[in-house]
Amino acid sequence: MRKLAPNALADVIERADEVAELRPLVEQVNASRADIEIVAEKADDVASLAARAADLQALAPAVDDIQTAAAHITAIQNAPAAAQAAGEGASAAATSETNAATSASDAIAAAESVGSYTTLALANTALASIPADKGVYVTADGANNGFYVKRSGVLEKDSNATVGAVANVTNRLEWDTEEPFNLLTISSDGYILNTFDVTSQASLTEWDTEEPGGTFIVSIDGFIISVIGLVDTQAFNELVDAAEAEISAARGNKTNLSERLSFLDANGAPRTPMINAEELRWSRYKLRRILNGDTAIQFVYTVIGDSWGYGNWPNWLTKRLKAVYGDAGHGWISFRDNRTSVNAAGSGYTGTLSGSWTETIAETQGQPTVDFGIIKSAVAGAKITVAGPAGAQISEVWLHYVPTVDGQARYRWNNGSWTALDLTVGTGNARTSMVSGAPTSGSWNFEIEVVSGTVILSGADMRAASAGVRVNKIAVNGASTGSWLAPNATLWSQAFGWLDTDLVDIMLQTNDQAASVESLPDVTIASNLGLIASRCRVGSPATDILLTSPPENFFGRPRLMTDITAAVRKYAYDNNFAHLDLQNIFGRVENKSDYRSTGIHPFMLPDDIHPSADGGKLIADAKERLLMQ
Repeated sequence: MRKLAPNALADVIERADEVAELRPLVEQVNASRADIEIVAEKADDVASLAARAADLQALAPAVDDIQTAAAHITAIQNAPAAAQAAGEGASAAATSETNAATSASDAIAAAESVGSYTTLALANTALASIPADKGVYVTADGANNGFYVKRSGVLEKDSNATVGAVANVTNRLEWDTEEPFNLLTISSDGYILNTFDVTSQASLTEWDTEEPGGTFIVSIDGFIISVIGLVDTQAFNELVDAAEAEISAARGNKTNLSERLSFLDANGAPRTPMINAEELRWSRYKLRRILNGDTAIQFVYTVIGDSWGYGNWPNWLTKRLKAVYGDAGHGWISFRDNRTSVNAAGSGYTGTLSGSWTETIAETQGQPTVDFGIIKSAVAGAKITVAGPAGAQISEVWLHYVPTVDGQARYRWNNGSWTALDLTVGTGNARTSMVSGAPTSGSWNFEIEVVSGTVILSGADMRAASAGVRVNKIAVNGASTGSWLAPNATLWSQAFGWLDTDLVDIMLQTNDQAASVESLPDVTIASNLGLIASRCRVGSPATDILLTSPPENFFGRPRLMTDITAAVRKYAYDNNFAHLDLQNIFGRVENKSDYRSTGIHPFMLPDDIHPSADGGKLIADAKERLLMQ
């Protein structure tokens, strides 16, 4: 064993003494460390308890208030019993006059605390304390229930009404009433100012109410449904007098206000043939610029419709507009249904088919072309020939067609040289120029001939470069609103956009009135017109929309044209479309026999369904005035 030096031994002894002194401190530290760990584990609980203590301290005043309110509620709940007991004490006055007086006093205090008396006997017991000409309620005495007013020292029953509980006071006040009132008007000072559907009721009945707010309108089931800010009966009467004077002035020299307002339709618009004419701003802007001599402006008017639009009125309108504003070209010429003619706006156009062709007419919809019509041939040498009158110099001719995988054709003008047409280009629908060789003046004709493959043609858009008007007539015999929605929307909008339309005039409804679509609601017909208009604006975003409704016809169908027109007019009014109702242009509906083919103004053909030549001129005049005035 190693022996320590004397000095080293002394150091060890000294350090041992220090360790001995520190041992209790170490033990205390270890104990504290354990306590700290416990406190750390309970820190969240301590914080939660501290927060709850703060909440309880904040709620202390509210508890006092709640206890006070509970005491009040208990007193109110006990009041009827106290009143009843007091009344019974009063009835024993012969035994103890002092006790009776005390009971009556208690009854009055209890009754006033709830604003009513449970029985008429209790009310009479308290009679001396009820002020003259003031009212009280009897609430639990069977047939005696009601509202009583003290007059000449006795209680007189004024009403069977009793005050009920306050229910949701922020929204309504409940009144327990058995009176046969549909509506009460009550002033702020407690008077019924007016009653409705009451067989016998005083014009003024006092209600014991301290409710603020002016005049109350009370429903039959006892709820105040409106509060008018009047301070007294006089103010209410003054308001009534002012209202009567204003209504009297408004009706003018008419018997009543309804008669004075009869010139307005259900939309509040004047009962005139035209509404929302200001929505044709783009059309009027362009026409005014043409009149001002702007040689770079053209106005393109496109007619969508059924046989009414297919007929003569667009021809008359085209003639008139070109005479005033100038000629911007022949417009759309449809090849469909043209073994004897072509469909174009104006007169002097002819069309013939030779060889084998298949035609798609109105009864077959769904084609992607602008008037959902085509002619189709796969026979080489089959030909269509179209001729037209002289007009402004032809500057553009766009042939609309449906592409096929092998369609090849050729065209020529006025028996000139042939120009090849490759009709395989594009998908769905397409157009190509065929202006090469077009004459610069005079009448004209062109021929399109099948060379090989399958050729599908729709029509041609013929334009001039000069300022003026061009009209496209793309109406289809037999078409309804559903017919115009049958083609592919994207392809149809594209084809419509190629026409560069400034104003589209959509005139349908006649075939929607047919028995086959009688189940279609009027509002659906109106919305169908809106969908057609929307598709037009997809192709030509700036185009103006005009919805035109035909007059009542003589189909004899149960559905009235005027009913459909009312829905269309509302739709136009709500959606900022111009609308022209031809009913009063032709004649009053109640006198519609005047404009039938045998009437004094024969504006209808002998079928009494379509417009005659004079009827077409009448329509053209209405459209012209719409655009030019």
